[in-house]
Parts: sequence; C-alpha cells; structure tokens
Amino acid sequence: MDTGMLWFDDGPQGLKDKVARAVSFYATKYGRTPTVCLVHPATRAGAEVTNVSGVVLRETHAILPNHFLVGIEEQGAGKAEKESARKARSEAPAKRKAA
Repeated sequence: MDTGMLWFDDGPQGLKDKVARAVSFYATKYGRTPTVCLVHPATRAGAEVTNVSGVVLRETHAILPNHFLVGIEEQGAGKAEKESARKARSEAPAKRKAA
C-alpha cells in the first residue's frame, strides 16, 4: 500500500466494529472499498479476527495502538514495476555540478 487513510478509534467497541467503521468511512470518502487494514498487535490482542467485510487485517508495529491504516494493496506487475523504479532511483549515483 502506497497511500492509505489513518483512522483513530479508542472507543469501547470491538475490533470488528472499529474496522468496519473505518472501512465504511474510507469507502464513502474515496468511492472505493479498501482491501487491507494495518493494526498494532496490541489493538488486535485476543481477537482472532483476520478479515472484516473482505478487508484483510495485518499486524505491524509501525502503527500505533488504536490506529487503523486502511487502503488498497497493490497487486501484480504494477507493484513490481514501482519497486524496481524505487530501487533504481536509490542506487543511481548522485549527479554533481562541475564548478
């Protein structure tokens, strides 16, 4: 996922309800249904939920507790092409102007 929407919810609702609200808001705002939701392991602790309304839940320490990063995961050749372009840019030698 290159971009996504960060959603905060520290309410008393369960994980499924929180993710469903984030997914619904994303779909309404952007006109597309997200495919993935990144959550902190502590947010998901104890919940055996791996999928909410077709959205895959993934744990990562890069997201703070009670935050949900929802978006559309890239698939296929487009993702590979973007990775190749990023790698090429990072490996390209820096150009310097001659004085």
